[in-house]
Amino acid sequence: MRRCQIWPRAAACLLLLSFTESVWSENAKLAQLPDNTSKSIVNRKNSRVLEEVLVVAQRKTESIQDVPISISVVDDQLIEDWSITDINTAVQFTPNVRIADAGFYIVPRIRGFGTNQSNKAFEPPAGVAIDGIPYTRLEYFTAALFDVQRVEVYRGPQGTAFGKNTTAGLIHLITRQPSDSWQGNLDLQHGERGRRRIELGVGGPLLNQLNVRLAGLYDERDGFVRNSATEQSLSGAAPLQRGTARRGARIRLEAPELWGSQLRVSYEYMDIESIGAGLEMFWPSDAQRETITRYDSNTDFERGNYRGTVNDPDFRHFRIDTWTLDWSRKIGDWDAFVLGGYSVLKGNNAVDLDASPAPAVATTDDDDSPTTTFELRFQSPPLDGLFGLERLFGRDLGDSDLLAGVYYQERRIQGDGFTFEVGEPYLELIAAGASFAPVETLSPELAALLADTLGSAPAPGQTLDRLYSEEVTKEFFQDADARAVFVQTSWNWTPHWGVEYGLRYNTEDKRAIFAQYYSSPEPNPILTALDAEQYAGDLSRNENNVSQRLSLNWEPNDDIGVYLHWATGFRSGGYNAFSFRDGDHEYGPESAVDWGLDFKSKMLDGSMRLNLSLFRLEIDDFQVLTSFSADRPGAVGGKVVENASRARAQGLEVDLTWLALERLTVFASFGLNDTEYLDFVKNNCFPDNPDTDGNGDAFCDATGKPFPLTPKYSGTLLGTWRQPLGNTGLEFSVGGGAEYQSEQFTSFALDDRFVQDDIIRWRATVGIAERGGKWSLKLQGENLTNELVTVRQGAIVRDVFFEAVEAPRTIYGNFRYNF
Repeated sequence: MRRCQIWPRAAACLLLLSFTESVWSENAKLAQLPDNTSKSIVNRKNSRVLEEVLVVAQRKTESIQDVPISISVVDDQLIEDWSITDINTAVQFTPNVRIADAGFYIVPRIRGFGTNQSNKAFEPPAGVAIDGIPYTRLEYFTAALFDVQRVEVYRGPQGTAFGKNTTAGLIHLITRQPSDSWQGNLDLQHGERGRRRIELGVGGPLLNQLNVRLAGLYDERDGFVRNSATEQSLSGAAPLQRGTARRGARIRLEAPELWGSQLRVSYEYMDIESIGAGLEMFWPSDAQRETITRYDSNTDFERGNYRGTVNDPDFRHFRIDTWTLDWSRKIGDWDAFVLGGYSVLKGNNAVDLDASPAPAVATTDDDDSPTTTFELRFQSPPLDGLFGLERLFGRDLGDSDLLAGVYYQERRIQGDGFTFEVGEPYLELIAAGASFAPVETLSPELAALLADTLGSAPAPGQTLDRLYSEEVTKEFFQDADARAVFVQTSWNWTPHWGVEYGLRYNTEDKRAIFAQYYSSPEPNPILTALDAEQYAGDLSRNENNVSQRLSLNWEPNDDIGVYLHWATGFRSGGYNAFSFRDGDHEYGPESAVDWGLDFKSKMLDGSMRLNLSLFRLEIDDFQVLTSFSADRPGAVGGKVVENASRARAQGLEVDLTWLALERLTVFASFGLNDTEYLDFVKNNCFPDNPDTDGNGDAFCDATGKPFPLTPKYSGTLLGTWRQPLGNTGLEFSVGGGAEYQSEQFTSFALDDRFVQDDIIRWRATVGIAERGGKWSLKLQGENLTNELVTVRQGAIVRDVFFEAVEAPRTIYGNFRYNF
């Protein structure tokens, strides 16, 4: 046999060797049996059988085998084995799903569909739901995972089950429920970069006919990007950027037999602080280098060394309080369900928008956003024939079922709005980028402006400070009331053939009240020069739409299912909470059409689960955040929401879980995602590379290009070996694996200078545990080869760039105790 080479052949070698040994072992068993012994007897005796995975992707509990969509599940065992602590990490184990998270910058992406988010009213195309309730604010994607049963990831439009604003898909968190026996777990982590985590969950019977579940979390990580700013410039920024602090608690009460019904109520709070975006500057021109270093001589411009230089406070701090009610009971043979929730997001953030030590542009924001949700649905028992019609023309019509309901959600955006402070150094940065010359030679227009505001233009070598700055405040309030009726049905006209259909009618009323005004004394010449207009407005809109899903199902046996599906989705239009020009407020809806062929299987006597999906997802009027001017910096003004005409993703998604040997478990995922903007002529440009299409406007044509931050190929391979240690009652475990992604654009401008090459990130675990699963002690490592992985790249002004990167190598210990 030829020697296996390193990745990607290592993955194939591991699978091939494991498969060969597995097949050889089964063949050996067969060879030892009498000739008339059926192979099925061996199958029934096979101890390596995966447990059935139950999901609620279609608002009812069913096996993942029977769900006709592209779906992945990160279960509690995978979460425990690899110490998964947040949604961002969890989705790394699923194909074609990623979340970019760097301070104020959060971009969830499913099949590459996501947007350059800096707009609280701009709802992403990828949704998130917690215990059945969908949410639209990005902060919910950053919530920590604690006391979680599983994470279900649905790819493609989920409009019929979860409503609008899920055109790309949805991530669904399922938390642990109370039980009628006392049980719990304690999880401790400690390691590099100040990793300190404590998770506790315990529950059981509290009183007669009342069960309780309590859970708590304390999780802190120090930052990994060092702020090199000195006292020369520092005015509130943290010394370490990209740190996090997360604290949470949850209490859930369950009355399993309450006058013939089941009632669950819960309260949860989550407090999260993200310290800094950790932006690193690089590739400055001589003029920009001279300008910036005059504000701090210690400024760092070296790329990839985890050092940045910012002077202003940079953080995001928010708290989410959530109350939920889940009630169900039998009404005859039907099941009735009521789901209600009230969640309040409150927080504030500050951002050093210029990402430099110059006191140029900074912003603060206070947020108060409550969400109220109510859903009532009815689920039928299995019905003979087609809704009670058992035979037609003498033919048996098989069986069917029906689920129908109504839905309401009110979302509000309140708070004190954005305040932007713009100092005169901002003009220097603009001038340094525009002149391609030493900073002292300002353009006549900027020199005149500085002379008017300071009394004189700066002398050579003089440093402008924020003795003079201007403020603009943008207030934004929005009410959105969404209502829907939905129905889902399935009909199996034979034991092997069936069809499913879902329909949801949505209507939404949305109203925005907004105002922008100068909150510093007149005359504010800088803001005027930057076209930050003063205005006020009151707009409202109403939208109605229908989402549908249709699938043709073929299940030749209990272990194989093949599903051909078609689905539509819808993302509502809205208002730009980040507009600095009057008239740049409103944008329209987008619509999605998804075709898919899904293959679900259990193989090798139930020891392997393989799910495969071929898909084509096309979105019309795709909503994007872009910039209307390449020569005006993106930090102030210039940000508008546009509807790109068409965008498309197509490819393949594969999930595999395999008990390859008695002691070896293999987990793998693979994604092929071929993306393209079919028609997008108004993409934003880099400030130093405007009008790349040469048509004279301030946009760059992205038609024919792939999506940013979207590799064409990606995959994960993990293996875990467990070895009993004689008769000690202990078990040794060792595991490892890699995450791979091919090259990708790392900026939304899709500039050819900013492409990340293929990367491989390795992780490993080694530990010892009590064989009954009572306790375990592990040493784990992530990104072992210290790969530099870019979250985003961009430019605020001309001739200096910035990037945010993911965490370097991290080694930590984990202790878990189950009781």
